[in-house]
Amino acid sequence: LGSRRVTAVPSGGKSPHHLAVTPDGKEVWITNHRSGDVTVIDTASREEVARIPVGKAPHHIAFSRDGRRAYVANNESGDITVIDVAARRDLGQIPAGRGLHGVAVR
Repeated sequence: LGSRRVTAVPSGGKSPHHLAVTPDGKEVWITNHRSGDVTVIDTASREEVARIPVGKAPHHIAFSRDGRRAYVANNESGDITVIDVAARRDLGQIPAGRGLHGVAVR
């Protein structure tokens, strides 16, 4: 598959759950189900570069096509956290109902 390869990805969060690669391929974002945050890993160095608090029991992550926003589905808090990717800042939550598992962006 071209230059793609499987590699170990570290995560310091509790109970890493799902991951997504930013559209530019420079970072891997991992939801940590039990610690309620997202670990950001630089793909070149394979080092953690940020940890972003989100809602309770985060599951899947989706990025906007331009890579400026990330959307994290929070299962137990029943919302979607919207993140400014460049600033690594929580922009707010979108209510969605408990039991939320995934999120998709058009």
